[in-house]
Amino acid sequence: MKITLIIPPFKISKRFGLPYPIGLGYLGTVLKMRGHKVKIVDCDAMRLNFNGLFKILLTEKPDILGITATSYSRFAAIEIANAIKPALPKTYIAVGGPHFTATAEDALKVIKNIDFVVRGEGENTIAELAEAIENNRDFKGIRGISFSAGGGVVHNPDRELIADLNSLPLIDRSLIDDTLYYERMPHSDSECKSVLASRGCPFNCAFCFPHDRSYRRRSNSNILDEVEYLIDRYKVKAIRFFDLTFTLSQGNVEDFCLQIKQRKLNFAWYCESRVDIDLRLLELMKEAGCSALDFGLESASKKVLNLINKKIAPEQALAFAKKCKGLGIKTRVFLMLSLPGEDRIDAEETYNFTHKLLNYASALGIQVTQIIPGTEVERRAKSLGLLEKDFSWNSAYKSRKSRIVSGFDMLPLYIENLSFREILDFYRKYSVFDIYNIKSVTLSSLSDKLWKGLTNWDKGFIFKLNWLILFIRKGLARIFKG
Repeated sequence: MKITLIIPPFKISKRFGLPYPIGLGYLGTVLKMRGHKVKIVDCDAMRLNFNGLFKILLTEKPDILGITATSYSRFAAIEIANAIKPALPKTYIAVGGPHFTATAEDALKVIKNIDFVVRGEGENTIAELAEAIENNRDFKGIRGISFSAGGGVVHNPDRELIADLNSLPLIDRSLIDDTLYYERMPHSDSECKSVLASRGCPFNCAFCFPHDRSYRRRSNSNILDEVEYLIDRYKVKAIRFFDLTFTLSQGNVEDFCLQIKQRKLNFAWYCESRVDIDLRLLELMKEAGCSALDFGLESASKKVLNLINKKIAPEQALAFAKKCKGLGIKTRVFLMLSLPGEDRIDAEETYNFTHKLLNYASALGIQVTQIIPGTEVERRAKSLGLLEKDFSWNSAYKSRKSRIVSGFDMLPLYIENLSFREILDFYRKYSVFDIYNIKSVTLSSLSDKLWKGLTNWDKGFIFKLNWLILFIRKGLARIFKG
């Protein structure tokens, strides 16, 4: 069968360059191994607008069109389905990814031009679905799909997770032109390649999409086989591990570092970590090539950390950042504003604590909490009346407030105790905060940040004017103080 897999057009952050689509890479590889003719179309990488995409699809006339989407790119995915189905009525349209996994019922009721929602891990599900379509078999026995039937929505039972990730094949990168992608090592301009070493996350942070709670990791030899292949094939000297939390199992990481030495591999690598690990592990990681990692604190208020199920303490984050700096590992700390239960006192506590953190962390990232389907934040928002109980995630929606603080308007903000004005005040302060972390502040460095701040943000005149006043006051004070 002819199967086309699509990443809809969406202006994503280029902080890490343009990463290779690992998820679709696995799906496409599995389908190709089953004998299907597979094409991956990444609209951003290929610089395709909707017209360009439609020309490809009308030429290809795939038997199955698979569209992946996050909640940010959902409307582009919906637009594609609604445009293609009338033109290619015999093409089955399946949607997947975190957004449609969390909103399968609503999606099938609202979007009449999709045939299936593939929920959760898709490799085995999409392969079985393709086989059923090819052989004209019933869909009711296929685990992990939802579809419309008999005037309602049918949700087949969940598919069991892939227990042995070693059973997944090495991604066939010939499925899409690999030269379309440029991946940049975090905290560096070095070119890198990305590897997914594990799946799942056993934690339950209130703001996060509920990823599979069952944590599974490839064997270290399997991971490093792929690393060696990428280094040899693409001559890169750095690897970015795309895992939700790379350091979950200390024993695995210790063995991973040991195998790097045994193989005499020499590459820099990056990962994300929680801060509640044995800090001695960072020493082994540094010796094995770890040059940068990021971690989430979200809030320095213990009350808020408890409400969002973070299960860490601010002091752990400070000790973690201090240890990393001592080892020469660059770090970024992620913070959030307007979390469940957070009031101005909590927000001030976090802001003041961040001054301490930036004595050690290399950078910070700040995000105002947005409501994502399937999360505890969504459930809390509905229970408090902050979001309509029958809110449709797949119907037209725009939020000007969300656009001001995130650059995107398709997700509602979570605004509980802090007013929007208070959120903006804190957001402005954080956005100029890295001035304090520049060791040698010059007019040149400040003018560069000023230009980027005023030209790259679509946040409105009033926001930029207030930001400019704050920037000049803090920036000039830092210069004259230094």
